[in-house]
Amino acid sequence: MKKLTTHNKIYLNLSASELVDLALSRKEGVLAANQALNVSTGARTGRSPKDRFIVRDDITEKTVDWNTINQPISPEKFADLWQNVSDHLQQKDNYFVSYLAVGADEKHTLNVKVTTELAWHTLFTRNLFIRPETPYQTDQPGQWSLLCVPSFKAAGARDGVNSDAAVILNFSERKILICGTYYAGEMKKAMFSVLNFILPQHEVLPMHCAANVGNDGNTALFFGLSGTGKTTLSADPERYLIGDDEHGWSSDAVFNFEGGCYAKCIDLSHEREPVIWDAIRHTAVLENVVLDPLTHQPDYTNCSLTENTRAAYPREHIPLRAEKNKAGQPTSVLFLTCDLYGVLPPVSRLTREQAAYYFLSGYTALVGSTEVGQGKGVKQTFSTCFGAPFFPRPASVYADLLLKRLDHSDAEVYLVNTGWTGGAYGEGGQRFSIPTTRAIVSAIVNGQLRNAHYETLPGFNLAIPTEVSGVDNTLLNPKKTWSNQNAFDNYAKELMKKFIDNFKKFDVSDSIRDAGPTLD
Repeated sequence: MKKLTTHNKIYLNLSASELVDLALSRKEGVLAANQALNVSTGARTGRSPKDRFIVRDDITEKTVDWNTINQPISPEKFADLWQNVSDHLQQKDNYFVSYLAVGADEKHTLNVKVTTELAWHTLFTRNLFIRPETPYQTDQPGQWSLLCVPSFKAAGARDGVNSDAAVILNFSERKILICGTYYAGEMKKAMFSVLNFILPQHEVLPMHCAANVGNDGNTALFFGLSGTGKTTLSADPERYLIGDDEHGWSSDAVFNFEGGCYAKCIDLSHEREPVIWDAIRHTAVLENVVLDPLTHQPDYTNCSLTENTRAAYPREHIPLRAEKNKAGQPTSVLFLTCDLYGVLPPVSRLTREQAAYYFLSGYTALVGSTEVGQGKGVKQTFSTCFGAPFFPRPASVYADLLLKRLDHSDAEVYLVNTGWTGGAYGEGGQRFSIPTTRAIVSAIVNGQLRNAHYETLPGFNLAIPTEVSGVDNTLLNPKKTWSNQNAFDNYAKELMKKFIDNFKKFDVSDSIRDAGPTLD
């Protein structure tokens, strides 16, 4: 191969303000009225799961759950593509390198060298990853290398991939290659997938969840897909945020994988989500948010580019945060589900076996999907472990670790429905209000529901409290919110059947399988 002659400049470990200034001067984005950097990602406004691959080699051959999510690619194809993308980047006038990290527990920290074509992509990772007090200046032993060059278009099948974009994880070489897509969330979720593969070997449960901690030291975990309220509910003005999306649960602690948050902005308001609203300021990144052409005020109600509008900001933008980015063992675990059928209660307490069942099921709705090709609107889905696209190993690995962590903690598990009540989505139902859900969450994390009186919801066999402070009691039993009882029964049976059919793919004990819904 011909050696390239280059005269490019490497911008190394720039500060957030320097990156904002360079992004503006390079016309990568504009300042919004709130001083956040506003950017557009073009055609791809979400993750592209069909373009995600894992190098199939001695490390991954028998440990990865190969499927349509975890697609294999050969080491040879990866090596060729990595070289071609690197050569393409070297022909640019300049590019950006930052030495960052993921994993706030020092026993499980991974150093990451981030190399990007764009200033705002480096700003994004600087906001989302962990920033060492003294960044490295050169490569370190054992570090991961993330290379993101969106202007390089892959050649599809010729490069061993499916389109002009690719996200490839190479565990043997500790490399991540991203090309053909400007959507920054690919970088964040790629490193999440890396930790999801590595940490189970160390008896650490990696989790797609938010986490916060109270003044009393009680830690709460919030599992859920995008749009279920994970970020909103964890950003509690009365509790200290650990993180909004990715954590590890070890025998010692719950720790954040990241150093920032990636909040959805659709319909964001200061009244309902003050913590997130105030965090979007100078050095934050707004992704695909439409600005008023005259005032540059963000229009968070405008979804003309995508429903998956986003804000990326560092934890330092949140006044109430856990300073060490970690906390002790959780006392409350919340599975956030967005039920389109309107038949699940707003809160129910789960047994150990039910916890495994609903964790494996991962039932929720795609609300303003984060994935390319899903379109607009709301769709029902089952996403194993509340994050199927990000878990390389078989689901049983993570479910077994969840049960182990629960057995060694005092945590209680709750299923919290942030979706519909009184009817199905689009057929007369209403979504639970944020104040109602916040009151339920408060009752959970404050311990009120530990000693509450419960009744059983037939069919689903869920234990539902008869009273929750600050919540209308008529909302607690979903059947009582429907004017048409026959319609409720029909929708409930339809959802129960979907649970049962979905769960057939899992090889689990009878006690876990029997913990799910039962049809007469």
